[in-house]
Amino acid sequence: MAFNGFGTQTAWPDGTGFAGEDGEISKGRTSIRDLSQGVNSFNIVGLVVAKQGVHSFPDRKNPGTEKCHFFFTLRDTPTDIINVNCWGNERFINDLANSFKINDVVEVRNPQIQIKQSNEAEQRWRPWTSSPYQLHVSETYSSLSLFSGWDMSEFDKISHIPIKASNDFYTLGDIIANDQNLHGEHVNIQAVVKRIGVARDIVTKTGKRVKRCEVVLFDETCFSFPLVMWDDDTIEMAQTWMPKDIILFIADVKVTFDDYKKCMIATCDNKTVITANPDTMEARYLYNYAQSLELLDDDPLNNQESSLEGLNLENVKDVYSVQQLKQLMAELENTSQQIPTFGIVYACLTSFDIDSDVKQVIASRCVSCNQRVALLSKTCTNPECLVSSSPATPGSSTAQQIIKTQYEMMVSLSDHTGTLENCRLAENCAETMCGCKAMDLARWTFPQLTNLKIQFLLERCKVYFKLTTSSSNRSTSATKKWIRLLSCTLVDPKEATTSLA
Repeated sequence: MAFNGFGTQTAWPDGTGFAGEDGEISKGRTSIRDLSQGVNSFNIVGLVVAKQGVHSFPDRKNPGTEKCHFFFTLRDTPTDIINVNCWGNERFINDLANSFKINDVVEVRNPQIQIKQSNEAEQRWRPWTSSPYQLHVSETYSSLSLFSGWDMSEFDKISHIPIKASNDFYTLGDIIANDQNLHGEHVNIQAVVKRIGVARDIVTKTGKRVKRCEVVLFDETCFSFPLVMWDDDTIEMAQTWMPKDIILFIADVKVTFDDYKKCMIATCDNKTVITANPDTMEARYLYNYAQSLELLDDDPLNNQESSLEGLNLENVKDVYSVQQLKQLMAELENTSQQIPTFGIVYACLTSFDIDSDVKQVIASRCVSCNQRVALLSKTCTNPECLVSSSPATPGSSTAQQIIKTQYEMMVSLSDHTGTLENCRLAENCAETMCGCKAMDLARWTFPQLTNLKIQFLLERCKVYFKLTTSSSNRSTSATKKWIRLLSCTLVDPKEATTSLA
């Protein structure tokens, strides 16, 4: 879908239509803006814009039992937002929390009105709200259910309006350039979904089981920026997003410098509120920009580490010969399929020119504009790059972030059926084969590189591969195809012979 102009579209790419300008939310029910401490026995209907997981605490009044709590954020107009705290026993709270999700419309009956606390905990651990009050839902007096009204058009409109000003956000390049100043801060981000990772179960140091999901974002200033999620409800919402077709306005997301990845990342926490496909001029401009690009998800230059998170190579069982792999690529030539194919091929490395020109093996690129720079350079020379034009803060880690040195190595695979050229090694695969990071390989001597080459050249290997296709031109059916080697290890000839039998 392409926009015909600002304000002329009738629906977002996910099929959600825009509502009209008029229309009342819920006649006969109390609105958030009309709440006051004197109001009793009322019902309120609103859109759930944020929701946090259940937490339990020892019940002091009943030793040996636990009291549970969770909260969510409710919105009934573009400007009226309130937090709702829910307390009760474990069964009541778990049933309540499982009865709705983010972007559902719910009806809360007979909650209690409390003055919103203006302390540090409220500001640090709760989403920003416009109401001076908060609602309290208890097992004794209150109830909650999905709204049964038939007209959801007004809530549909609200779901596409950010809770902050539409121009109040950092670009991803701004965050990278100001890393030291922004570390630990909550900021607003507007970006395009590039890739949604697999939700993984993680056990914390305290033995608690949690889920973690990483979504990769991009905008005009940065091709790849991690967004980490730890909450089940937010992760569930993320699994419905479509890469390139979903614009996110993320209010109050925490940005930090990740020491392991050596880059800035964003993390959703209790303050974060996400608006998908915001109905704003800025979002429409970004959407048009995203649609003008080719599929970035498996571009071998923009994304060395394609969407492999959660992939277990032990689950890949299909074995191909080189000829069969070529046939598969030919069959995909004029199809619109963009689902990757994984498989195994037993073949010899007939081209592994690691000891020729090192610039054909590794490259240094700007993480913001993706332009290739001089090997091991510390600065981007692109005058149009936002990061290169922003002076680094003394003592910051911006220099380490701006330039990434990575493997960009091509090999050829051959077996008794033919040869497949221009197969690119995934970053992890290249690191395993070479035994070091790309930056370290740049300092190797020629004899060291030759010795490494001898270990693999013309040797039979077991290769796990990923075949990816994407449209090379949105107006035609032509496709681009990439073979990426996920793993390449020397193999016993008997294993290869048995597998092909």
